[in-house]
Amino acid sequence: MTYRKDADIFRMMAETTKSMKMFQQTQDFIHKDFPFLIKNLAVYGWYISGDISLIDLAHLKPVLVSKNTQKLDEFMIDFYQKEIDRMVDVLIKRYPGREALLKEARDCYHEKKYHASTILLISQADGICLGKLFLGAGGKAKMRDHLADLDTNKYMTGILSVLTDPSTIDKPTSKHKKGELTRHSIMHGINTEYGNKKNNLQALSLLSFIVDFMEKYRDE
Repeated sequence: MTYRKDADIFRMMAETTKSMKMFQQTQDFIHKDFPFLIKNLAVYGWYISGDISLIDLAHLKPVLVSKNTQKLDEFMIDFYQKEIDRMVDVLIKRYPGREALLKEARDCYHEKKYHASTILLISQADGICLGKLFLGAGGKAKMRDHLADLDTNKYMTGILSVLTDPSTIDKPTSKHKKGELTRHSIMHGINTEYGNKKNNLQALSLLSFIVDFMEKYRDE
């Protein structure tokens, strides 16, 4: 009987130690790797949804470190194309006044009208940010002021700073590359070759990030 009790105690101690190690690993990932992933994904035009699991994000780290853009695009495209219908439903519930625009963006995506869907999603992302998302390098101070008004802690402020850091989508017209998702050149009709699934889903990822990681802190 004593042996069994001792064995049970040792097993519980082992399980507790394992749980504590897993907890510490999770905390380390959230505070060290997560900000790295957020900022480096944006470099390649991608943003995360609050629905991406920590396990999936952990798998993305070596992909980003090795700069394997093909694997990165494959993973992100696969995730967002599976989630677009549910995401739009959630967005409509939160923003009923944008229902027609969001439904049209989703319909155009399924009909492979990627040019139209991409513009609609980018415009909604900017609209939710009160028109302060795409202001160029000189106007980023307004976005920083907007973020500063939100009730966030230091950690989340660091995460949201990705919206004010230089990124692919913010490239000026003179620096955009053929087929890239660059808002300024698209909205001004200069970039005409952005109509593809990847860019469409990148626009969705930006909108999703803003809603999941910024809008939750805005006073209702």
